[in-house]
Amino acid sequence: MVRLALAALLFGLLLPPSGSRAAPPADGLSEDYLRRSGLSALTVAGVHVYHSATAIEAAQTYGAAIAAALAWYRAELGWQGEVAVAVLDAADWQAMVSLPYPVPHAERAWNVVVMPDSVERFPGFAKWDLDAALLNEALTFHEVGHLVSPGLGLAAGNHWIDELTANLFLAAYVRAERPDLAPILAGVPPRFANPGPFDQLFDLDSFYAGGGLENYAWFQFRLAALADRIVRNRPFAAVMQAMGQAFPAEGADRRLTVPETLARLERVAPGATALVADMGGAGLLPALVPGACPERVPAAGRESLVFLDNRSAAALGYRPFPSAAPFAQLPPGEVVALIAGAGSQIELDAGTCLAVPPGYARYSPGG
Repeated sequence: MVRLALAALLFGLLLPPSGSRAAPPADGLSEDYLRRSGLSALTVAGVHVYHSATAIEAAQTYGAAIAAALAWYRAELGWQGEVAVAVLDAADWQAMVSLPYPVPHAERAWNVVVMPDSVERFPGFAKWDLDAALLNEALTFHEVGHLVSPGLGLAAGNHWIDELTANLFLAAYVRAERPDLAPILAGVPPRFANPGPFDQLFDLDSFYAGGGLENYAWFQFRLAALADRIVRNRPFAAVMQAMGQAFPAEGADRRLTVPETLARLERVAPGATALVADMGGAGLLPALVPGACPERVPAAGRESLVFLDNRSAAALGYRPFPSAAPFAQLPPGEVVALIAGAGSQIELDAGTCLAVPPGYARYSPGG
């Protein structure tokens, strides 16, 4: 049996909540939860900051940084929402947060930015040659971007565009107001090599941070440099308007092929996509080749994940085999992830079939 699935394998290994505090609600850290959590709290220029007892200095710094950035984003973009902040040490993080320490992130359902007290324990940090406090401060602007952009009518079904958008907020604000933080926009640090396994945008879209945090950081450095190229010497409001036209929120449930995202981004900033031209390939997943549909299909094994990556100019029809159901249609320029048992078959509207292997695979007509 084949069924649709979202290929959002976020952070393959997540640390379970533990410790003396009650586990947070399943839907994330809301400000209401933070108020009841026993954390200390302060208010900086109207921004509520909840923090570990050991993190008061970091809370003051990051609270002030976010407050100043929010004022700039509101003036530039007209966004009028509110953002709360949590700044946690390693102990509180382990007790309250599912993601590994120290991974900054945004609780999008609640408009809460969650920051570690320090980023020094992030895998690979020792080779970045960046000031830990300034880097963490700069990352707050990225996380705020995740919260502000949906309110501007901008959202994407591709992880890489979502992360690029957050980096646009980082790059625009740093260039306008915080040039002291510009080193984060310089690309991959010279002493930091990509540890793999992934180096293609297709892989980032498919597995997000599933390649490990060092691999994920490499992607973020690449996207920060691309964001810097896009916003340089341009009004930020104009950049965001163009991004909203290229990636409107109503399309957020559709994952686009990498070539389609690059074509749309090229219209936003002509010439910018040359910075990631080496990242537009097929990725690491084994490629499937259509063949004759079998007379008999063996019992399916464990579930596999198959990506149909339609880089052709025509719609792609697909359905389980055997089946009398109508073919589902995948428009050109879109990607769908299918969960199917290993050994099963996916029938294509050309009259051929794809044999589903164990694990992961990809079929890319036109690619």
